[in-house]
Amino acid sequence: MSLWLMLGAMTALAAALVAWPLLRPPRRQAGRRDYELRVYRAQLEEVARERERGLLGEREAAAAKLEVERRMLAADAAAHRPHNRSPTSGARWAIALLIALPLLAGGLYWQLGRPDLPSVPFAGRAEERRLAEGEAGQGQLPSLEVMIPRLEQRVAQLAEQHEGGAVPVRDDWGGYRLTPAAWEFWQHRPDRLHDRFRFEPDGRGGWTIERLGP
Repeated sequence: MSLWLMLGAMTALAAALVAWPLLRPPRRQAGRRDYELRVYRAQLEEVARERERGLLGEREAAAAKLEVERRMLAADAAAHRPHNRSPTSGARWAIALLIALPLLAGGLYWQLGRPDLPSVPFAGRAEERRLAEGEAGQGQLPSLEVMIPRLEQRVAQLAEQHEGGAVPVRDDWGGYRLTPAAWEFWQHRPDRLHDRFRFEPDGRGGWTIERLGP
């Protein structure tokens, strides 16, 4: 359960980080209003100088001054106007996908996966792998005297874990139930004189062991 909570929190955090730039209002560039007002004041000073030099008539100077003042008022009003930007169509689609994709992935896993299976700790997997590869650092398979107690211990653990019942498998699994009459075991030897043993039930709860080789 803690793993699912952690995955859900990570998914929500990733979605929030992606959605935040799409939802936040645009920010005006810092100092833009002051820059525009400095430009318009310089234009007013230029109009006044050209009027003094006689390059502009009185009516032209008054019209130019009025236009620059109008722009100054517009720039000041735009700087104090609240920005209420609604998400665009592309942003809406992006937000919808951010919500839909995790839900779709979770639904597919719930239908096709096996969320009910218990997790396997890494320590348990590492031990099983070490046993499968043989004794650490030896490069050889363990002997039968070592393997049989380990297998018996593993069977007892599974029986206790599932309270003596059958080990659960997938509902769509099928197959054949085979009842062997005998078992043969093979053990490697460096000289190629490999050990081969045959085990058969003796009918009294024990085993008849026969060496087949060398």
